[in-house]
Amino acid sequence: MLSGGRSRSARGIVVHVRERDGGGQPRLGLVVPKAVGPAVVRNRMKRRLRAIWRALAPAAAIDCVIVVRPEAAKLTYRELAESVGACLRRAAQRPRTSVGVAR
Repeated sequence: MLSGGRSRSARGIVVHVRERDGGGQPRLGLVVPKAVGPAVVRNRMKRRLRAIWRALAPAAAIDCVIVVRPEAAKLTYRELAESVGACLRRAAQRPRTSVGVAR
């Protein structure tokens, strides 16, 4: 997943995105380790992230893995949605090609 993809982070989450050849539906993977909290907290985070993913509804055929850090458990739904949205927007941008001066 990481090779050939892009990753961005914001406020307790890391989003890894990789475009997939051949089209199809966008796919989501979630990594919510025990350090985030007990099972109730981890499951709440997964439910929230799935709802945010459905609301953002990426149209492209991408694979996305969201890694949750412990500090994300303290975020409200709105803050979490803003963080995920910002990471996805930044990851979707093409890397800038630098037109440098010859040294």
